[in-house]
Amino acid sequence: MAAAAAPPVVQWHSDRELVAWRAWRLAILMGDDSDQLGPRLLSLSAPCIWDGPAIRVDITVPGGKEQPSGIYALKPDAAERVEWRRSEHCWVTGWVALSGRVVEHALGYRAERAVIRELRLGVGTHLAVRRGPMLRDLVASLEQRYQAPVDPGHAEREAADRMLAAGFKPQCPELALMFLRPPWWIA
Repeated sequence: MAAAAAPPVVQWHSDRELVAWRAWRLAILMGDDSDQLGPRLLSLSAPCIWDGPAIRVDITVPGGKEQPSGIYALKPDAAERVEWRRSEHCWVTGWVALSGRVVEHALGYRAERAVIRELRLGVGTHLAVRRGPMLRDLVASLEQRYQAPVDPGHAEREAADRMLAAGFKPQCPELALMFLRPPWWIA
């Protein structure tokens, strides 16, 4: 049996950005340093804290071999098929501009760098943040931290309201508090 061909490295030659979709968890980062306090986006599958609008993650190891790390994001058409977007597991979604070394896969990309371009609050956030003033403060804090517009997600709010009215009990009924301790790292 022949070995599978390696996915191509995207050579992006356009006057437009290579924009892809992704989702995050959300927590309030606590610490002694006041610059660390506040909401942060957390990767869904890695112990990575997105600290600012731009992040960088090495996707190669010494010697040029690829490792399964990087910034993962879905192609726009694949993002439309994500079923859990309207579930409690989806806290924040958004669009990121990818750059650096980008490896294309069937449904998305793995990139070296990303810049957040737009965020939208998900059902998980609306299940945890019920008061209007707290929600407005959260949106303002996210916009300031990530330097991108944040859509409060009215459809997601309505979905959370319907779930709660039907007796749904969320696994995480409030925003989690976290501290920068292993295995967490900031990208």
